[in-house]
Amino acid sequence: HAHTRHARPAAPAAPSAPARRGVRTAIVAAAGDIGRERAADLAKNYDEYDVEDDPLVHMGRVNKSALKRLANEKKSLAKMLLSLPKSQVTAMVVLPSEVKEAVLQGVGMGSHIAIKRHEGLVARRLRGLTEGEVAAIAGQVAEIGNGTAGGIDARGEG
Repeated sequence: HAHTRHARPAAPAAPSAPARRGVRTAIVAAAGDIGRERAADLAKNYDEYDVEDDPLVHMGRVNKSALKRLANEKKSLAKMLLSLPKSQVTAMVVLPSEVKEAVLQGVGMGSHIAIKRHEGLVARRLRGLTEGEVAAIAGQVAEIGNGTAGGIDARGEG
């Protein structure tokens, strides 16, 4: 009994060489004679701000290490917030309501992995805030850590 081979359908024709080069030549034509620039760099608008002053951009690319450092700072602030007593968290004026709710949910958690997950949640909420709000929260947490917040007023007015 003879096996018959089924004919495969013909593969779609590859685009011709001039069609493939069309995009590249358009980019080169737009770039002119500027050396080895990436297409993504050509698409960016550098007129909005000076890239050299931006700490999150290095040689035209996003500095992932700097972004990770910022994320880790927010995560350590989240750890400090979750270590505070519930009464001090509720007394914090600078804490936005969505962050305060997340912190209050995490106070008193027992499971180690649940605490880690909740730290991530609070850190994500903190990353959504502006730098000024985060600095105010960090300042108030530092005051609580130093014992200067909520204590006897040093000026004698309390």
